[in-house]
Amino acid sequence: MALNPNGGCTTPQELWSNMAEKQQMEREIERIIIGHFRTDKAAQGAIDLFIDPAINGPQVVTDWLSRNSFGRVVDKKQMMAGFAQGKYSVPDIITSRGALAKSEFYEIKPNSQDGVNRGVTEVIAFTQLTADFKLLFFPGTDYDPNMSVPFNPVDIAGETYDIELKWFRHGLGLIVYELCYRRRRKQKQEAPSRFFEMAFLFLLGMILLIMLRGKSLETSPAGGLLGPRTDEA
Repeated sequence: MALNPNGGCTTPQELWSNMAEKQQMEREIERIIIGHFRTDKAAQGAIDLFIDPAINGPQVVTDWLSRNSFGRVVDKKQMMAGFAQGKYSVPDIITSRGALAKSEFYEIKPNSQDGVNRGVTEVIAFTQLTADFKLLFFPGTDYDPNMSVPFNPVDIAGETYDIELKWFRHGLGLIVYELCYRRRRKQKQEAPSRFFEMAFLFLLGMILLIMLRGKSLETSPAGGLLGPRTDEA
């Protein structure tokens, strides 16, 4: 998909054809969103908080659910079998608020047709798990962000662009995000060449990857914008 050099919104899938690079961008974006979630009222009062570790997720979430089932005994072998069959999914976030409060789960996906479809499918798959094991975790509604995180302006091919990361809730339990950019200086509109479109796409992807990595490494005494890394064991 060609990007409009004047401005618009995009996702890692549109910026990167290389799977490893796309996944790296997605992990960095998810870290920023999870960091904000930790500061939100939706995370307040949680007895325990699950963040998808990205490595060995089914085993980790099965153990976590077993510890947070509050009076119910989880058949972990049966649950792992369901994951192995592709029947269940691992949410990006789960809150545990005990037996007397509403515990929730969330998926984080890019704001594209494919991303939304995958997100809805995974919300349904984890809802199936909670039904099969009679667990009281529900697709989340308490986290309802309308967030925008700006980055420093960048210069591409002699043009200055403002870039920001946006995310919001898209239905029950699904948080979607997009990377938006806007050309700052107005010029006479000309049809961009195919070479310019490809160069713009490549340069924007490289710059965003570097900037997201830098944003993800920011910290403050209170923990800053971030949660723990999700790509480490």
